Amino acid sequence: MNSPPNVAADQGASLGHGAASPGRASGIAALVAVQLLFGLFPLFGKYAYDGFTPWALGAWRMLAGGGILAAVAFALHGQRAIPRREDWPRLALCSLLGVVVNILLFLKGLELSTSIYAGLTLPLIPVYTFVLAACLGQERFDWVRGLGIALAACGAVLLAFSRQGAATGTLTAPSSHGLGITLFFLNTLSYALYLVLVRPLFARYPALVVVAWVFLLSIPCVPIFAWGEDLLPAGASSRAIYGLVYSVLGATVLSYLLNAYALSKVPASTTASFIFFQPAIVVLAGVVLLGETLVGHTALAGALTLVGVWLVVKRPAALHQRPRP
Repeated sequence: MNSPPNVAADQGASLGHGAASPGRASGIAALVAVQLLFGLFPLFGKYAYDGFTPWALGAWRMLAGGGILAAVAFALHGQRAIPRREDWPRLALCSLLGVVVNILLFLKGLELSTSIYAGLTLPLIPVYTFVLAACLGQERFDWVRGLGIALAACGAVLLAFSRQGAATGTLTAPSSHGLGITLFFLNTLSYALYLVLVRPLFARYPALVVVAWVFLLSIPCVPIFAWGEDLLPAGASSRAIYGLVYSVLGATVLSYLLNAYALSKVPASTTASFIFFQPAIVVLAGVVLLGETLVGHTALAGALTLVGVWLVVKRPAALHQRPRP
């Protein structure tokens, strides 16, 4: 996963007690750290590609995420970390959509496209999530949210046909770059499906327990990712090693632990607003550190998407729960 799930604090999604607790300042600080960790992930993912393939990087994320998050979840929650028998099929499906497919699409898209596009497509997750939830009767549809969906869709279309950094600024999409953008769109859709399916689980278990099992159940797919790959290539540069370590420990383990902690301290409505920081962090890192170019129509596409997302997530939310990806 590339953006941690935020669910209603009053539904018991927390690291500890389930409801919002004292320590709002520490919760806000944790949320800021989460946005930085995820916002810098595309940058360090690009660094990791100096020696690792998307398949190898995905294998490491699943192994570390499953092992470490599960160990912490069992240490904190003991027997409460064991799911009910009837929840196993849903957990397995959530693992497939939220980790295996999500990681593969995102990392391959990042290899083919730019980190800027990774950041600008990320806000589409709550839009997809709302549309899916509304179709299932979990969210209330209104004209303001409809307008937000339309604006986000316009931004997505503009992104799909823009070539990042093109000298002419024309709306063309080379095959590899266009495929990368398409994979980003599919990645956000996969994660949105995961968020809709995972809602009942967050209502029954602490957030950390759910995320730990979603990662843990992805480990059987590691041999598929690792097949024919050199997981520790001798020729990997030091920058690639730094990128791998950050992607595994910073953008996977630490980010999800901090997000679970934040959910125990602040309401989900607060966590929802923080998604708007991630695109800015990604774009700034891409421009300053990777030398990527933010051309005019790409900036316009990002602005349309962000305004649309704001209209969707600002409304009083769900009929049942109030999630935010």
